[in-house]
Amino acid sequence: MLSIINLMAIILGFIIATITILLTSGDSNLKLTKEYFLDKKIFGKNLTLFRKLLILFFYIAFIAMVELIASIFTIYFECYNKNILLF
Repeated sequence: MLSIINLMAIILGFIIATITILLTSGDSNLKLTKEYFLDKKIFGKNLTLFRKLLILFFYIAFIAMVELIASIFTIYFECYNKNILLF
């Protein structure tokens, strides 16, 4: 079970690093994604490909964080039920 927590933490770290690179990079390809508009609207504004990528990466990061927290609580409650002290 601890290997699952390690794996989820590594995945979450890579996702956060990817979001950071997307937000701070000034690459010409990223500039093209900021200018490319999709057919969808969010809150009355046209959605760009760049914003859709950011929304998807933040969603994946959120789901990974929820899974990580759920795994930690699962281990904690399993140890609590078996009367094993973690700390």
